[in-house]
Order: sequence, then structure tokens, then C-alpha cells
Amino acid sequence: MSFERKITAQGLQPIKGHKPGATGEQAPGIVQVLGGKPQTADRGHEHHGQTIHSLFELRNKPQTCIYATDGAVSPGEFGAYVFRFDGAGSVTLNKSPSVPTDQHTPTGKFRTRDWEVSVMIFHATETTVSWPADVKWGRLGYKLSDLDPENPGAPRYMEELQGPPENPRAAGTADVFVLRYVERTGEWWATITHAGVAASDPMTPPGDATDPPAPEEPTDPDELNPGEDDTDEPENVYTDPETGEPLVPEAPDFAPGNLIALHDAAVSYSNNCGRTWLISDEQVPIGSTDISAMAGEGVMILANDTAFFSQGVSGFRSVTVERPRETVLPIENGGFETGDFSGWTLKSGLVPLVLDTVQPPQRGGMHYLASNPSGPQFELSQFVDFVSWSEATITLTA
Repeated sequence: MSFERKITAQGLQPIKGHKPGATGEQAPGIVQVLGGKPQTADRGHEHHGQTIHSLFELRNKPQTCIYATDGAVSPGEFGAYVFRFDGAGSVTLNKSPSVPTDQHTPTGKFRTRDWEVSVMIFHATETTVSWPADVKWGRLGYKLSDLDPENPGAPRYMEELQGPPENPRAAGTADVFVLRYVERTGEWWATITHAGVAASDPMTPPGDATDPPAPEEPTDPDELNPGEDDTDEPENVYTDPETGEPLVPEAPDFAPGNLIALHDAAVSYSNNCGRTWLISDEQVPIGSTDISAMAGEGVMILANDTAFFSQGVSGFRSVTVERPRETVLPIENGGFETGDFSGWTLKSGLVPLVLDTVQPPQRGGMHYLASNPSGPQFELSQFVDFVSWSEATITLTA
């Protein structure tokens, strides 16, 4: 339920204001019980025929607003829309929800409604905005007519602008519209109130304009003497990725834990979780790319496809590492996809059956092998060529 509908559903009872007498004195008014304590109305309140709702008074016109990029307007869901178009955008005007069947006029006819919504369209870049062709546009405004090249001395006049704003819309600007949907006629009526106004991007809006201003920061004493050169302090090159403010590096606190870091030609070691570091006196293997520290078991470094191991952070020695390799063997008719035994040789048993099936589907193909019901178990074979390695342990998976 929308915010406006929730307010309406409260069923707030009206309380009439007090009528002052001819001398300006207030007549006795209605006594209200607020918070359990009887109170009379404050003096000085003049009655102008208005009605003040108990515990609720609309001082302005709040509307629920939705931010989107699809350009779809649906009356009854939100009172205001903010769209962001980038390069091109299309406004879609939907119909209102149907009238409840229990809401009808005394004559038995169902009532109709008029829906009013506001739409702001922000143009992130130079944008072409399209509107439905059946929108009823009001007057947008006036513009000064162009100079007549054939009659330079002719006076210029004001031209009335009709229809949606002229495309393309300038980047960084926004247009604001007031739209009204009339259920009785099924028509959308549109009026533009602001055209081509420089506006903030709703995707990355600035701070709320109603927030109080930030307090001024104290002046840095060094700024009072701009002629002095602060050459003693090194320039800080670290910045906060979100705010861009400079960051001052801080050493981590002491904590139990070992850390090992690999450099171009050395290894650093920390036994207090990065608070302090020691660098190894021995140069690590040239071309080191990866490091792996095993808890309590030493350190392994990979350099130029060779692994080096050390119990600590020095005295690295080469180790032999098995490197598994995988290759796909060309098996002819491996899934019996040809529907026969092409490429295979029957070694024993009765010729099996090659079945073509869809249900249940077979993994890898549409066929599978089955034993012949009238024969013993079978055995098929096929010779394939292996890749030649001088020394290798081969594991076959299929």
C-alpha cells in the first residue's frame, strides 16, 4: 500500500478550530486529552474555517518517489518518478489499477479517478527521449523566433512551444513534468515545468541539501606561512580509495603468527604477524615467481619451472616435483555414436547390442552398449596411440 493510501486509511477525525469573539477573546474550545493529560487550546489561534486532523497535519505535499532507468510510469504505485537516461530513453505510461468493485456511485455506476504524478528525467549524456504518441501535451513555453535571412530588419516574435522537449537533451541536465491520467477518457495529459535545468546525477547524488553544513576545519599553522618549504617531510603517496584523502601508513600491532614474503631476489620473514620483518641474507633462486609456506615444515619456492625447498628462509635446494600432464586419446567411435562397433574388436562373448535411446538420455551421446540377452558377457577392445615420454607413470581415466 502506498504512503498516501496508508494516510487515507487512518480515518482521522476532524477537529474544528476555535472561533474568537468580537473582542478577540477566544470562546471555550474543545478539550483534548493528549498523553493522558487534559489540555485546552492555546490562546491566539484564529479560526479560518479550516479543519485540523487530530495527531496529523499535512504541512506540504509529500510524495513517494521511485528511482529507475526503465522509464515506466504506473499511476497508483508511486506519486513521483526519477529516471536516468544515458544516450537514449523511452517513457512508458501505463494504465491505473482497476477500480474496486465495491466502490460505486449512488446510481450504481463505478467511479472514475484522475491520477497525477510528477516525473524528473536526468540526462547522463546527450540523450534522445521518446514519449508515447497519444500524450496530450500542454504549452511548454515560448522561444524567440529565428532571424529571417531574407528580411534581416523584420522584428522577431515569441513562438509557442508544443509537445515534448526537443531532442537531443543536453548532458547533465534534467526535465521535470507533471502528468495526469484521466480514467474517464483513458488519456494522459502532460505539462513540463522545468526544461534543461542543470541537475545532479541521481546515480551518484551529492549530500542531502537539508543536512546542516559541515563545521569548518581548523586552519593548519603551516598554511599561515606559505613561503616555507616543508622539504623535511616526504610526500605521502597513499590515498583512501573512497575519499581520496592521504593515508599515513601505520605498523600493525604485535600478534602471534608467522608471515613470509617473496621479493625479486630475497625472502622476508616476520614472526609477529607483520609488526617487524627480517630479510634473508641468502639470495633466493633467480626468476622466483611463487612461494608456499607450510606450517612448521618450511618454505617452497618455484623458479623457472624448478622447485626449491628450505626448512627456514635460507639454504634453498632444488627438489623433484611430479608434474601431471593430461592428454585426450583419439578413441574411434568412443560413445558408439555411429550406432555400430566401428573401430572396436570383439574379443570374447556374443556380439552386444548398440541401443539408440532418448529416454533416459545418455551422457555424452545418444547410444549405449548392452549385453545380448541370449549370450554371455562380452569384451571389446581398441588400440590407441600413447604420447611418448622417456620416464612416466601413466594413469588412464575414462
